[in-house]
Order: sequence, then structure tokens, then C-alpha cells
Amino acid sequence: MLVFMLLLLLRAASVDAAPDYSYEKQYGETLTVRMWSNALSLKFIPDNTNFESEIFLKPSDPSVPVDSRRSVFGGHLEIKNLTQKDDGIYEMIGQNERVLKTWSLEVTAQYKDLERKAGEELRFTFPLVKDHCNIHFFPKKKDDERTRWRCRSRATDTLRSEINMMESP
Repeated sequence: MLVFMLLLLLRAASVDAAPDYSYEKQYGETLTVRMWSNALSLKFIPDNTNFESEIFLKPSDPSVPVDSRRSVFGGHLEIKNLTQKDDGIYEMIGQNERVLKTWSLEVTAQYKDLERKAGEELRFTFPLVKDHCNIHFFPKKKDDERTRWRCRSRATDTLRSEINMMESP
């Protein structure tokens, strides 16, 4: 009888615990995760060891800073404009600091392979977060030095990048 009760308790505990999830999103995308109704807070443990873990959502504690990119609406957590700073482990915490759900997030770079015909100008705009403006140009010829790039700040604290590749005279 005791063994049966223990098995019943173990089964009940496993029903409450959600399986681990893993998300892979591209830079700039939005992650949407369903919140559990009994979740009291969300904890983020960054992959980058230079940063400590942080509670980023706790409605009962007004001292937790508000991040405009992270919000809960209609029972879903939404993180907008993902960057590599969002890489890490996320924990949904319930009563008595119990972890209800855990998931990992990996944010990958977006790659674009753009080509143009000789003499044509190539322009594109791409939203980048300040301090993460990594634009690389790999010419087909070693001596090709016709690349210019610039980043302009916006009120939304993003950068607008334009790459102008033009034929030299």
C-alpha cells in the first residue's frame, strides 16, 4: 500500500512539471510562450556568464524593472526584437519558488546573401540594436574596397543600417 501511495505521489508531481522546451529564433524575431495560470514570476538565466540571473516579471513586486520588449498579454509571454542578450534559460516560477516550466532560447544571426549586377547600387535597411551592428562584406576579389556602411540612431534606440556597394569608376 505504501509503494502504491508513493507511485501515486510521483505521478502527480510529474503531471505538474512541464517537459523542457528549446526554442531557436533569429535575431529581431518575437518569441511567444504560453504562461501557466499559477505562475508568479519569470526568471532569466543568461548564457553569457558575465551576467547574473534576473527576475524580469513579478506582478506582485513593483521593484522588478519593466522591460518594454517583454510583456504578458492574454496568457502569453512575448519577447520582441530578440538579440543574443536573450540567449539563456527561462524559468516560470510558482508558489514556494517551485519551477513550473523551463525552456531555453538560442538567438541566431540572420544571414543575407545579396548580389547585384555590375554598376548597380545595392541598398537595404535592417533593424539592429545598438552595440550589435555587425555587418560584413566579403568581396569576390581580394582588392575590392568599394564598401561603405553607416549606422543611424532612431528614437526607438535601434540602428538603421545601410550598405551601399557601388562600382568604382
